[in-house]
Order: sequence, then structure tokens, then C-alpha cells
Amino acid sequence: MNTPPLLLAASLLFWGWQTGLLWAAVPLALALEAGRWSPWRWEISRDGFSRIVDLCGWGFVGLVVYLYLTRERAAAGMLDIQCIPLCYGPLLAAQAYSAQGRIAVGSLFLFLRQPPRDAAERSVDLSYPYFAVCLFSASAANVRTPAFYLGTLVLTGWALWPLRPARTARAGWAAALASAALLGYGGHVALHGLQATVERKAQEWFFGRAGSGTDPARSRTAIGRIGELQQSSGVRLRVRPAAGKKPPELLREASYDLYRGREWSARSNDFHPVPALPDGAWALGPGAAPPEEVSISAALPQGQGLLALPDGTFRVEGLPAAGLSRGGLGAVKVTQGPGLAEYRALFDPAADRDTPPRREDLDVPQSEKPALAQTAAALGLERMPAAAALAAVGRFFQEGFSYSTYQSGRGARPLADFLLRTRRGHCEYFATATVLLLRTAGIPARYAVGWSVQEFSRLEGAYVVRQRHAHAWTLAYVQGRWLVLDTTPASWSAAEAGRASWWEKGGDLWDWCSYRFSRWRWSKPGAPAGPRLRWLLLPLLALLAWRLRGAAEAVRARVRSISGSRVLAPGRDSELYGIERVFAGQGLGRYPWEAWPAWIDRIAPLQEPSQLRRLRALVALHCRYRFDPKGLAAEERRELAAGAKELVPR
Repeated sequence: MNTPPLLLAASLLFWGWQTGLLWAAVPLALALEAGRWSPWRWEISRDGFSRIVDLCGWGFVGLVVYLYLTRERAAAGMLDIQCIPLCYGPLLAAQAYSAQGRIAVGSLFLFLRQPPRDAAERSVDLSYPYFAVCLFSASAANVRTPAFYLGTLVLTGWALWPLRPARTARAGWAAALASAALLGYGGHVALHGLQATVERKAQEWFFGRAGSGTDPARSRTAIGRIGELQQSSGVRLRVRPAAGKKPPELLREASYDLYRGREWSARSNDFHPVPALPDGAWALGPGAAPPEEVSISAALPQGQGLLALPDGTFRVEGLPAAGLSRGGLGAVKVTQGPGLAEYRALFDPAADRDTPPRREDLDVPQSEKPALAQTAAALGLERMPAAAALAAVGRFFQEGFSYSTYQSGRGARPLADFLLRTRRGHCEYFATATVLLLRTAGIPARYAVGWSVQEFSRLEGAYVVRQRHAHAWTLAYVQGRWLVLDTTPASWSAAEAGRASWWEKGGDLWDWCSYRFSRWRWSKPGAPAGPRLRWLLLPLLALLAWRLRGAAEAVRARVRSISGSRVLAPGRDSELYGIERVFAGQGLGRYPWEAWPAWIDRIAPLQEPSQLRRLRALVALHCRYRFDPKGLAAEERRELAAGAKELVPR
């Protein structure tokens, strides 16, 4: 190995410290560094190295499959990277204890496995690449502490020190390295801050839409946007009501109370922990008897997100998670949950679980007041009781407006344009206009987002909620409780269904297969794959057994070749083996792990100078005949045979 002494051991220990795999790093470091001073060497053929490469590669594939089936996807990816030095450590050990000390390039790649015919094959030393892999794998586990950066700096400087230009002063080279380290540290801190800013802005921009990664603090509406409002047909939720029951029409994720600049936000939306019950359920409030029940399946990217729940939910069952919290406006957030959440919601449709109205629930933006006041006056809302005002607003939107996902023009006041001129829009227009109209009439109201449950799938035997079923509606406070008011024309669901693509059925089949796999994967908390994992690993084990069978056959072939039964590969019929047997009869035989040149050096003190020179010449010819893909020329082959025949009687 051409790395400085102890560098690989230090990098392995650093990797083990960062990843928590010291139990593997310590013996591997000792084994690799001991190879520098150990006299033991084995002849490992090109095919032997190829088998070791295959074994390491398939071991890594098996680890990837196992981690993917037993861990979160993001965590599995990080663990895969962390375990690369462990999987490929045997390959470095084979190089360290081989007679060649290097590995043929053809052994590393399947498409280069055939030996070259016209030129000697190149070989490489993998010690520096392995050092880089150790640092890369350690970086997948660090938490951006100064110790990690300092350790990486020390190891990198150690590796580069022997490679510094000969004419460069040591002090100058060290100063340049220190300057690069300072610049690198400042750059990585700045990039980390930039990444956090970009992620936050992207979340604010993309996740404000209802049902698309809902943000409990802010919802950016599509009000005033020109063009078609696109919604996919992908399945987001699966809803199974109790036997003989209908599912709730709406599942809420979040609600908001402040409207500014075409964006809804939630004031004082601090989240508070939800107590977990001894039976593993989560209590959101006092229960009802008898309650209604619905089962819901939803994906939780990276194990966290908002739960879609019917109004009046007081208990959540069957949800394995580290924590559940509830916001001031009713949003329920999961932390450290499964990738696929399957939970039961117990609810009382007549119950009211939201917080009492506040000042923000009557707030109307100054810019929207003229159009809202004109509409409210035309309807006579200020003279009506609250219940009658809700009915009047509902009739107003149902009878005089139509649903549309396309907006053809941009105005300075898109909401006023919707109320007074176009009278066309999607659910965000209707819900926003309803909330602000009720507030103009003195009725507290909030803007709610979530999902509409309307489509039953015979394929899945459950109600499916697609991305295009994302919906917005109004919560109005009347006679001491919050009521749901959905003023979007009922034709909206048919209009959305009419936009379905012709390949939707194929997509449904794929979604269903993905769901079934995810359900099996997360069937048991903590060990989602369960004992059935062995069945998925059977093909991999069969392939490994086939490869090991080939290795065993190669060993048997070598034994037959040495014993003289038959020759299977070039070099196995070399006459030098006969000379070695003669020396073995005198107690000077070559050890199985000993390279030919090392053997000659060991017995050299007992040989005459002329005989020693002839032995060295024959060993050089034998090594070329045995290991060089070009082999020997015919004249050189005759020279090896004649020289051995002449030397044996001596």
C-alpha cells in the first residue's frame, strides 16, 4: 500500500468513531496495517480478486436491500453510505496480503473481466481510494461538529504531505493548507445557511397549497393566478368507514384566521403535545359514546406531517409515533412516525374541538372591504341572524356562481373581480370570499383546507382521495360552536373528475401496488420486514452460493494442477514447481503464502552464487509465464524448461 503508514488505520478509526462502528473499524484497521510488516503473502490470481470483488459487491447489495426494508428510506440511504468501508474492507485486506500488492483493473469491472490479448493489463493500488471512501462514509454520519471538520483536515493533510512538491517549503505548504481549511470552513457554514434559507423559501412557496404538503402556519392560495390550475390524479389518502357507514365528507388538515396578500396564515398557532394513553392511542379531547370511527391511510414523508382528520376527532388509535402535537387552530402534527400511517380516528360529528373565536376571526383586509361591503349590503347580511346569513351566503354562491379551474385575466383585486364580475373560480376563491363576507357581517369565520372524500375504488375496496380532491372550505362560528360551510358549487367534483387522464387506471394500479408494498413494509412497528425478510433474500443467497461454488471449483482445479493430474491454466505446468519439490524434500520448501521472490531470498544464504543466479532467472521467467497475460515467447518457454532440467540434478 502506497499510503503513509498508519493513515488507513487512522481513517478507519475516524470513520468508526463518527458512525458508531468502532467494533468493525478497530479489527479492520489492525488487519490492514499489519499487512505492511507481515512476511505472509498469498498468490491471489486475477480470478481470485474478481471473486472477492463480487463477494463484496453482493454483500453491499444485500445490506442495501435489508436496510431499505427495515429503515426509513432517508435513514436507509445514509446507513448504506456509512457501511461502504465495512463491505469493501475484505478487498483491501486481500490486496494488503497478496504477493502482487495491487489489483488488476479488470477484476474491478465486469465488462473488463476478459484478459487483454495485446498488452499487459494495468493494475491499481486501492489504498488511497479506500481512504477517500472512509472520509466520505464518515461524512454521512456527522452532525457538522468542529471535531469532524478538524479530523477531516488532519487526515487530508496527512495524506497529502508525502505528495507535496519537492521545491515547496514545508512552512509555506502548511500555511497554504491552513488557508484552504479556513476558507473551506467559512464556505461550508455559508452554504449551510443558504441551504436552510432556500429550503424555507421553497416550503413557503410550494407547500402553501391545500393538500400538497400543507403548512400549518401559512397557506399560499392560487387566487389571481392566470391559467389552468393543475391537480394530479395520484392517490393521497385511503379512507375506510365502519361497516354500513358512510365516510365523512371532509377531512381537515389545517385552518387559518388571517388573510393578507392572497395568503392565509395562522396567528398564535403554537403546537402543544398530545398525551399518549397506556394502550398506545392519542387523546385529543374528551370522548363521546357511541363514537363514529373511520380508518385512514396516508403517507408521511420522512415520518412526519399533518394528519387528515374529520371534525370532532377526539382519539387517534393505531398510530406508532414518537409524538403527536396539536396547534391552536386544530392542526394535528406527527413526529417520528412510520413512512405509511394507518390510523383510526374516533370522532363525534356534533362535537366542536376548535378554540373559541378571537379578534383575528373578524379581520377583513382594507383593500378588500369595498367589494365585500357592496356584496354584503346587496344580500342584507348585516340585518340577518347568523344562521340566516349562512344560508343566504350559501344560496348566493350556489345559484349565481360556477366552478372553474381556469382564470383568464389578472386584476388588481382578483377577489373583488370574482365577486362582482366573473363569478367563476375554484374552491380557494369560494372559501376565501365566504370567510370574508361572513366577517363583514360580524360573524367569526376561518379558512380550512384538507380533502374531500367522494370516490370509491372497487380495486382497493376503499374510498380513495386523490390530489385533485384537495379542497378548501369555511368554518363559521354560530350559536357558540363552529360549523362547516362549503359554498363551492357541487359540480366541482364532476368537473375535476372530467379532467382525469386516459392512463389514470394504470396509475391507480401502480399506486395500489406501491401502497400494498408500503403497508407490508410498515406492518410492524420497529421491525417492518419481520421474519418474511428471509424470503426476499433467498435469490441473493442463491447467487452468492453459485459464486462461492465457482471459487471452490477453482481451488480444486489448483490442487489438481499442482499434483500433475491435468493443466487448466497457463503457468500451471511450469517446471519450477518440480524444482520447488526438490527443495521441499531438503526442508527448504516454499510456504503456501510465500511469494516466489521472497522464497528465493529466504534460501539464498544456503545456495551457491551461480546456482542462486540461475534460480532467480528461472523465477523471473516463471512469474511472467504464470501471471503475465502475454505469457512467454516460445524461445523463453524452452529456456525455462531447459534451465529447470539442468538445475534439478544439482
